[in-house]
Order: sequence, then C-alpha cells, then structure tokens
Amino acid sequence: MKKILAVFYIYLVVICLALGGCLASKKSGLRNSLLSGKKVKLAVAEFTATSPNAQAAISDSLRRVLIAELNKNSNFNIIDLKKPDDPGSPAYDLIAQVDVVEFEPQMSGGRSGSGGGGGAGSGVLGGFLGDSLNKAYVAFDLQINDANNNKVILQKTRIKGQATDCLKQQAGGVFSCGNIAALKSYQNAPMEKAINILINETLSIMRQAVPVEYYK
Repeated sequence: MKKILAVFYIYLVVICLALGGCLASKKSGLRNSLLSGKKVKLAVAEFTATSPNAQAAISDSLRRVLIAELNKNSNFNIIDLKKPDDPGSPAYDLIAQVDVVEFEPQMSGGRSGSGGGGGAGSGVLGGFLGDSLNKAYVAFDLQINDANNNKVILQKTRIKGQATDCLKQQAGGVFSCGNIAALKSYQNAPMEKAINILINETLSIMRQAVPVEYYK
C-alpha cells in the first residue's frame, strides 16, 4: 500500500510540475506577443560602485556595455539622461540605477587579473589546482524607477555573473562596443565571460520586470 501511495504521489508531483511549466510558457508567450514591436523609453543613470575594485573607469565602461546591449534589444529605446538644469519633464518613462557591488577578476588567485599577473593559479601549483583558482566574479544591484513620480518598478535586485573559463570565440560577447578601454585587459579571460553572463541576465530581468503598460 505504501509503495502504491508513493508512486501515486510522485505521479501527482510530475503532473503538477508539467502543468506549471506549460502555464509559465504560455504566460511568457503571451507577454512576448503583447510586447512585439513596442518599446519602453528608458534612461540609465551613471553607475555607482560599492566595490573598491570597480574604479570610475570600470563602472563607466560597464554602463556603456549595458547601454550598447539594451540598444540592440528591440524592446528598449535608450534616452540620454536628463541633466538637472534641463527644463521640462524627462523624455523617458523609466530610469535604471545600477551599483557595481562586486568586481573580482581573480577571486582566489589565478591568471585572470588585470595584466594577467601570476597568483596561485599560475605555475606548478596552478597545474594541480586547476580552474577553481581562476574564478572571476561581478555583481550589480539593479533598481528601476518611474522617472516621473519616482515609483519603484523593480526593487533593488542582486544580479551576478561568474566564470572560471573564457568565453568561446564563436559564442560572441558584449565587449564589441567601443570606448571600454578599462575592460580590455579582461578580454579573453574569465572576467569577460562573467561580465557577458551578468549583462545578459540584467537584460532578461529588466525586460521581465517592466510592466506591459510602459511598452508603447
């Protein structure tokens, strides 16, 4: 009897998971159809940096990368940030605020730091310990507000990217935009892949977090 109940319980769990997946897929498909051909007017504020490793040049380059990728997305119309002394209302509906809270090109030693210098991951010891010492990690705190009434659209959300290997050449990446010299030393290193993961996850979260009524 216990075996029958156990099998029945597993069967119910599988059905519930399948139905949940179908409903989520239908909901996502409906949202995509509603947003087709529509864009949200968005500005990206100057990045702040809690991480001591994310100097102004790095934070600015990360902002440029995010804006470049947002401009490639068919659902975003990126508007220049309104200056405080400019008259009138902003031309955008939403403003994204980002704090770079973590920027660790070489968390535990390795070869992925700026300039590729040494550490425990290089030399004989690195050969035994492998890529676990060559981990890159970067994280944002993202918040989105209504630009007109300061209503919070997306509460502060932690988004992370980490990698122990390099981005494959054919996989493409987010370093293709210009004027990001501060990040070039991390090209072909795990930090490039970590940033790539972070930016793509940020885009996905932003697209899902913005209510449908802001897409026009």
